[in-house]
Amino acid sequence: MTSAPRYRQPYLKLLDEFADSPANDASVEAALGRRALQRPGSDGTQSAIDHLSKALQLGFTGSLAFEDLANALSKQQRMVEAIDTLKQGIELSPYAPRLHKLLIVEYINTGQYNQAKTQMRHYLDLFPEDDFVRDLLGKVGR
Repeated sequence: MTSAPRYRQPYLKLLDEFADSPANDASVEAALGRRALQRPGSDGTQSAIDHLSKALQLGFTGSLAFEDLANALSKQQRMVEAIDTLKQGIELSPYAPRLHKLLIVEYINTGQYNQAKTQMRHYLDLFPEDDFVRDLLGKVGR
């Protein structure tokens, strides 16, 4: 949808049709969770958590679902769960840079600075070309 906006409406219509079906499909649950996360308010956030959690329980392994679930959990101030979700996502997708960066941010937001620095070092081992994280680590001290 992002690269071809003309598909947005047909996609959302099809997603609505799947949402009304009783099938337990991990991809549909992940898509419903992503859509719910974009709705304003706590109802959308909780709906996103419900759908995304179900998607992961059904075996969905896409890194975006872990990212979305962690973001939704953070919105509800459930930081420990957000961190655990990101770690699980990194375990399944170790080369997903956004998961690593979100984990660093969650560590910083929860005052776990040593863990944040450790994660920055690990991130730079995997993605040495990232000047921003390298500079950030340099500023906080290796």
